[in-house]
Amino acid sequence: MPVRGESALQGATPAARDLPNRAVLLRLSIHAWGIHRKLRPDQYHVDAEKSMTRAGKKLLKSPELDAIYALDKRVTEWVRSRSVPSSYKRGTYLQPVANLLEVDNELLAYRQRRGQFLELFLDAYPGRVREAFKDLGPLFDAGNYLHPEEMRKRFSVEWDYAEITTAPGALSNLKPELFRREAEKAQLKWATALDRAQALLRMEFAECVRHLEDRLRDGEIGPDGQVRPRRFGPQMIEGVQDWISTWRARNIADDSELDALVRQADALLDGMQTAHLADDEGLRQELHRSFAAIAGAAEPLLTGHASRWIELPEDDE
Repeated sequence: MPVRGESALQGATPAARDLPNRAVLLRLSIHAWGIHRKLRPDQYHVDAEKSMTRAGKKLLKSPELDAIYALDKRVTEWVRSRSVPSSYKRGTYLQPVANLLEVDNELLAYRQRRGQFLELFLDAYPGRVREAFKDLGPLFDAGNYLHPEEMRKRFSVEWDYAEITTAPGALSNLKPELFRREAEKAQLKWATALDRAQALLRMEFAECVRHLEDRLRDGEIGPDGQVRPRRFGPQMIEGVQDWISTWRARNIADDSELDALVRQADALLDGMQTAHLADDEGLRQELHRSFAAIAGAAEPLLTGHASRWIELPEDDE
């Protein structure tokens, strides 16, 4: 019987054949109560055809709920930055095994912190509803507001991991031809996923380098036509350094060409802080020339990669 995860990838690159050992699918589901509702046509007035317009209302103002939304956004962006770029449906990430424990620990801490934020929101919720009653006036609808215990159920964070597999082994016993056909589909899907991941990582790196190169230029022309010194925020260097720090785990395609450029950038920024650039014009110029060269070397890597939208089957209800 063919070995699971290998036979379907025989014609692919070594990295693609080894993909089941290098990555898993992380499925992250985050749910929260939404505070926006659409108004009925009779609830608002506008000098236009109603069928061509729409209006809405915000159910309440709650810094406590805003804190949950902000936390969700930060963690989602963080998880995305630690996964391999892909075209999977929202909430599904191609997650390298190399940093899986880091990601899982972050999600565990996030769920605990989110639970604390939720308790703060639920404590403030009755008072926020009373404020909404005053603020919304005739647009207030008590039916829009859940009982606190029902509200609690609207917030959840769940995730699981799925192995990257080829055709189910049971198919080989049922009908070998069916197994081979499904194995070929899997080979194409995962090889394409890896190719697209490589292309998107190259684009990400090129954008980081271009942005830094631009910020390192001598100055910028102001509205008065005068050259003004550029401002250097801490994110200018830290953003590139953070991307580089995740590169080794995310390089599941064994992209040696991009790896060489990432190593060059890493060496240039080793120990570098934004304050160094703000105080040393010569260093800025030298770094600008170096990153301009890296940007030029990265440009040819951005062509020749096919992209394909990858659909995953929906889970059975």
